[in-house]
Amino acid sequence: MMHVFPETGIDRLGFSVILEKISDYLKTDQGRVALSNLTLSASIEEVRRKLSITYEVQTAQEFDDPVPHSDVADIFPYLDRLGPEGVFLDGEELLEIRALVITISALQKYYSSRSAKYPDTFSLFEEIFLDTSVPDELGRCLEPDGSVSASASPELRRVRKEKESAERSLQRVLAREFSKAGAAGHAAEGQPTIRAGRHVIPVRVEAKRKVNGFVHDVSSSGLTVFVEPAACLDLNNEIRTLEAKERTEIIKVLTRLTHLVRTNKTALSRASNAIGEYDLHHAMAVVSRSISGVVPVIREEPGFKIVGGRNPALALFFVRSSEDRSVVPMDLEMFDDNRTIIVSGPNAGGKTVALKTLGLCVLMLAVGMPVPADASSEFSIPTKLFVDIGDDQSLEEDLSSYSSHLSRMKKALDTADANSLVLVDEIGAATDPDQGSAIALAMLQQLTDKGCMTFVTTHFGRLKAAAESHQYFCNASMEFDTDELAPTYRFEQGLPGSSYAMEIAGRVGLNSDVVESARMILGDQEYTVEELIVKLERSQRESDQLRIRLDAELRAATATRKELDSKLAKHKEDAASIRYKAVAESQKLLRESRARIENTIREIREAEAEKKATRAARSELEAFAERVEKTRQDQSSGAPAVRTGEHESISVGDRVVIDDGSTSGEVLEVKKGRVTVAAGTGKVTVKQERVRKVGGKQEQQVHIRTTSSTTGAIRPAARIRIDVRGNRVEEALSSVVPFVDDAVAAGLDEISILHGTGTGALRNAIREYLQTRRDVTSVGDADWESGGPGVTVIRLD
Repeated sequence: MMHVFPETGIDRLGFSVILEKISDYLKTDQGRVALSNLTLSASIEEVRRKLSITYEVQTAQEFDDPVPHSDVADIFPYLDRLGPEGVFLDGEELLEIRALVITISALQKYYSSRSAKYPDTFSLFEEIFLDTSVPDELGRCLEPDGSVSASASPELRRVRKEKESAERSLQRVLAREFSKAGAAGHAAEGQPTIRAGRHVIPVRVEAKRKVNGFVHDVSSSGLTVFVEPAACLDLNNEIRTLEAKERTEIIKVLTRLTHLVRTNKTALSRASNAIGEYDLHHAMAVVSRSISGVVPVIREEPGFKIVGGRNPALALFFVRSSEDRSVVPMDLEMFDDNRTIIVSGPNAGGKTVALKTLGLCVLMLAVGMPVPADASSEFSIPTKLFVDIGDDQSLEEDLSSYSSHLSRMKKALDTADANSLVLVDEIGAATDPDQGSAIALAMLQQLTDKGCMTFVTTHFGRLKAAAESHQYFCNASMEFDTDELAPTYRFEQGLPGSSYAMEIAGRVGLNSDVVESARMILGDQEYTVEELIVKLERSQRESDQLRIRLDAELRAATATRKELDSKLAKHKEDAASIRYKAVAESQKLLRESRARIENTIREIREAEAEKKATRAARSELEAFAERVEKTRQDQSSGAPAVRTGEHESISVGDRVVIDDGSTSGEVLEVKKGRVTVAAGTGKVTVKQERVRKVGGKQEQQVHIRTTSSTTGAIRPAARIRIDVRGNRVEEALSSVVPFVDDAVAAGLDEISILHGTGTGALRNAIREYLQTRRDVTSVGDADWESGGPGVTVIRLD
């Protein structure tokens, strides 16, 4: 548990403002009890757990479905009465218990279905096991107003039915008797009514002996008596008897329902506590949302790093007010090497607000409440918090302002340790400045030696100077606009601040002679120091403005670069699209080429190779081939050539040249230092050192052989070998058919198909197909060096 010295330090920091705001959003008595019992935890694990619950509830409020949290009564007084058997609760009390069970069940269901998102909040309800029949049975037996329903028991239903019948009969008899008394002139003004639980009629006092019955009451005027007619006596008695039976049966029902509650007393007690704890976290989450609270990093080691921190009490004030104002955020770093922060600056400049910001954030975290700062902020949780703010002078205790200040500092000096945080406003004030500053400096040195984290405000120049030379001291100040002579409330760490007493005195209109005289009294040296601080602050402010401008320019340059990168990516995308369209056009042209070749072959055959028809077909084919080659060259122009190293390893499929030749061929086999290369329509085997690699694996192409005397024509290309290993029969044949057609059109004499050995099914299917073609003269195995039975060699007509 965190201890605060003095106890009033919590209020001096303004924490009561936070607690009052939390109280406004509590929905249950249990929540109000939890708030009154709120403790400041110093356990890091406990603080993290509470913070997690509050932030999970806050997240659910902001981004999830509505949380089924409603107002329920405090049921502990009812549970306390459940001790002895036979004691029963009334209907309204039982309905309040039912409302709590319904609420806790709804919360269990809500967070159980979201346990992955809100695990710590779900843990509040996870161990509560209530009999699900409790709310159902209470709802069945009780009416919304707390009365017992006739359906609560068969006996109660029977008694009420008899009672209703007797009451109807009584009303008829009573009306008859009242009518008779009226006809005889004995009835008084009014209607039949009830007195002492009996049904009666109003009769004039002088006629009371003329009406057969029993007098039960007299009016306040004494002029009317209320008589129970003798004819109604038995019915009245019967109704009274039935009412007694009804009360007995109601007590039985309430006793039974109370016993049902009693059997769930432990679970109900746990549920009521959970409702209170959840209600407190729910209220804290609402307040946290209003000031944009976050969960910072909770440090194991003492120290604080506040990024964009805002005073929580001031933030709440601006939220409530209609003014368009916001809290100026502060940044603070307070670790072991600068564990004593000395803040200086003008009065009303925000020094005390900065001090309270640190203290309030620590208190909020200790109760599990997010703080208004950036999530990258870091806080340790001190075990002791010492607060010296304000004036505790007392005539009764003979304490001056300075004495009360020293008594609080004595407590800190005696009991503070490395896990303590000390907050002192205007340290050493209210006494002689020289002596007060000397004592203040001595106290700060001792607190620093103890390892305390200490944050103080001051106007003393001695402390500012000490901060520049002491290893663990650090100056800080509140920025002041020297042009407007007004505070900006910006916290600046690393620089001492001026009090600006002379400037403010001149600004408020103090006689200039007085101000000038004060400067002379102050002396040149001390005033020069103040001037240097002012100049330093102005220089720092100008540097900050320059940094802000440079940051803005950097952001603009970054945005421009992103825009240019986006445009470049768009250009690349457009270029890729153009290339894709070109490839698609090439493929289309290739399909047209294949169709044209097949059509040409068919025309040649149908014309039985007449010379005129053959020449016409070949001429048309060569003209189309020229167009295909031109299109290919246009689309491939500018494409980078494949470059390979001269000494790279050579494998089957590579393009190579033999010796220093200019014609490349495809590597068919590499074996024992010898390379077999396809050269023209044949092949040659040479030593590997005679071969130079000029390209990777690619489809081999040859040109159409023709006896035409036409020169310069580019003929369609065809492959001399394909690989269909691993294909199904259908897939292989779909490749073999155009492969053979292209070879025939190109005028090749011999081609080969690599199909592998396997089961032989693929080889047999391919050869069966080849035997059906008239343009195939022979089909057989390749020699062993070229693949043997795994390769089919085809001779063409």
